[in-house]
Amino acid sequence: MSREAPAEISSDVATVATGLEKSYREHSPFNITGYGTSYVTILQWVGRNCRS
Repeated sequence: MSREAPAEISSDVATVATGLEKSYREHSPFNITGYGTSYVTILQWVGRNCRS
């Protein structure tokens, strides 16, 4: 698998990455407020596409 996000979830990946960076700067690493929906979308995609 490449390091780039698939097109169908790339905007969600960007949203989560931005949220994680913001949380890290604010010292609240587990706060997913504002990007939880994108996080769930990514996890659902992984569940559908990354089975062994």
